[in-house]
Amino acid sequence: MTHEFIKILDRYHYYKNKNEKTVLASVVALNGSSYRSVGVRMLISESGEITGAISAGCIEKNILKESAVVFSNGCARMFQYDGRLRLGCEGMLHILIEPLQLPVATLTILKTCLKKRFYFNIVSQYHLAQETHNCLGSYIAYDDKKFKLHERLRLKSVAKKYSQEIPPVFRLIIIGDEYDAFKLATCAENIGWQVTIVVKRITEGLDKNIEATDTILIQEEQLAFGDFDERTALVLMTHNYARDLYFLERLEPVNVCYFGILGPAKRKERLYYDLMEKWPEKDFLFFNTLYAPVGLDIGAETPEEIAIAIVAEILTVIRDKKPIMLKNKTEAIHS
Repeated sequence: MTHEFIKILDRYHYYKNKNEKTVLASVVALNGSSYRSVGVRMLISESGEITGAISAGCIEKNILKESAVVFSNGCARMFQYDGRLRLGCEGMLHILIEPLQLPVATLTILKTCLKKRFYFNIVSQYHLAQETHNCLGSYIAYDDKKFKLHERLRLKSVAKKYSQEIPPVFRLIIIGDEYDAFKLATCAENIGWQVTIVVKRITEGLDKNIEATDTILIQEEQLAFGDFDERTALVLMTHNYARDLYFLERLEPVNVCYFGILGPAKRKERLYYDLMEKWPEKDFLFFNTLYAPVGLDIGAETPEEIAIAIVAEILTVIRDKKPIMLKNKTEAIHS
């Protein structure tokens, strides 16, 4: 959800420069099932524009109406939406609607945290009752400090608190500059990941292959091997055996949550034995954790479908899920 929060911050900054008020709606509690889980947010401008979504679009109009009260009196309020009556989702959503009033200093701190890939928390004080009160609202918790999201919020002990950790935005590094690498970048960026493509050389017109707008192109020598973390996935797809061997020699010590290689299983074995022959003093134990061949077996054939299979596998790894059809799942979809 980090990428959604970034979009909300960017849009808030836009409205702030226009001197237009905004409110933030957050799902802070849920009884039963819903389209999305607790912690989703949306921004509403005074002119009625919406950034983000709490559901598939069925609740947003109701929240828009409720936000009018917050715009008029400047006080946070709770709103309950019973999905059992209208949606058939069998869930009751408890939604906190509050003015969003971030000083420039707070915005700067948040943007610094996001850029430097620091963790912080958004803590929401709420009641289950549908009411308006100055103890309702949220604050940012970072480095033992609290930054209120609206001026009237009173930081105090309340009956309910929801704390959500905001991790660094998920990052995908793709090593390779063939057609399928750009399709993977587009697929990954569409779900909010930060994408970097590592190419052999940046040639004129190469960026035209990128349908995604925020993907970064860098040359091989610009890749900082020590700049990876547990929120980084790495996919090696150069379509060149010698280049794959070159990168595997240098990527041995990296700390990433997912490392996949394009190509058949026999190719992975050959890479391993060639590396062992060249560097017999190394153990290359990280080969045991490689995802090769990369991707889930969903019958993918085209580059676009292969991109979906790779992204799906990465999601199952980082979410610690075993891929199954939802019709065969016995417990709730959202844990």
